[in-house]
Amino acid sequence: MSIPATEHSVMCAYGEDSEQELFRHLLTDVYPKGFVSVVSDGWDFWRGREYLPALKSVILEREGRLVIRLTLACQKTSLQGRSQALAGPNA
Repeated sequence: MSIPATEHSVMCAYGEDSEQELFRHLLTDVYPKGFVSVVSDGWDFWRGREYLPALKSVILEREGRLVIRLTLACQKTSLQGRSQALAGPNA
């Protein structure tokens, strides 16, 4: 089974300060129902923890399932200074 999914370049397309806006757009306009998989931390590993609660009602009221993927693609240094263990020894 295959489901619609964002890739890292899509989640970085709106810029670092607009990831929440893009996330909302994807859930309400592009994929308003059904399964969808979204990268939630294209810029900063910790930012998803800040904006996902703000989208809670959008996520829960949506007709379908949301898969949230945590990866680091747009900015290799996004964990620098926060947790070297998560970034790995070569980050």
